[in-house]
Amino acid sequence: MSQTLEGWILLRVEDQLRCLAKWSLEGDGSLYLLFVRTGTVERSFRSDASDPSPVPMDDRVGKPRTRKLSYHTTGRVHLEHRREDIAYMEPLTRLTATNPFAQYLIPSVGGLDPHEGQLGERDLVIDADPNQSAGYEFRVAPHDTAFESPAIGLIFNNYFALQVVPAQHPNSLSGALLPCFTIITPKPGVFANQAIREDQAFIEHKQRVSGSRGMILFPPTSKNDRGTYRVVPSVPMRVQPKIDVDFFDPSLSAVQQVEGMSVRRANVDIRFRVKGAGGFLNDPVAIKSITLDAEIY
Repeated sequence: MSQTLEGWILLRVEDQLRCLAKWSLEGDGSLYLLFVRTGTVERSFRSDASDPSPVPMDDRVGKPRTRKLSYHTTGRVHLEHRREDIAYMEPLTRLTATNPFAQYLIPSVGGLDPHEGQLGERDLVIDADPNQSAGYEFRVAPHDTAFESPAIGLIFNNYFALQVVPAQHPNSLSGALLPCFTIITPKPGVFANQAIREDQAFIEHKQRVSGSRGMILFPPTSKNDRGTYRVVPSVPMRVQPKIDVDFFDPSLSAVQQVEGMSVRRANVDIRFRVKGAGGFLNDPVAIKSITLDAEIY
């Protein structure tokens, strides 16, 4: 099963690198951005297009400045601390166009944290003027979308592209917000409601990254997997399937795992371990066939 990928989006300010955001692509296919800043919030405001007047948010004062933004495989976009404000964009598995999903406005790039450590192979670096405020728009697009200057970004295999583009502060931004680090998300989004179910999005993501349209078997690949195999069916199941595994070695048996699983994906992320005479095996073994006894929608 695919593991988490991650990297930094950095600003090069003269001879120093500063942290714009940290990105991660999780195993379920969801994209996360961490707008990392040390320290705690001193002042916080909230505003939206229908009423641009900033409203003080006292509940944020004293909390960490770092903000977390998620673009889920289903297309659901929201900030972690504002889960009620959801924008429904195109699912990452069904992108047909470029989807801008966030803007990050910075009063001074010097207010961003210095980047510690070496550059990684998945890090992005953008040149920035130390004497100017800055803004950046984040977009997702089909993986084969051409990057047009000044956009930079990453292409995730046969999945999607993440683009970062310099953006101007909107004219509607209130003067009270100009000295603030501000995150703007779409409202209401592309759709009024979530376009696809989470289980369907999970299957489509695994089919994209594996290149298979049928049932997919993910054997254990590291010690952290503890010998756990994961099976993703070709279509969503109404209830969790019972799994029947036929091994070349008749002394082996499969024990289905139900503990510690995501309830929302339990019917499409089926797990089992292999048991032999001496107990559970952590290394992969040869499998002749797998059958799912299930009910589809």
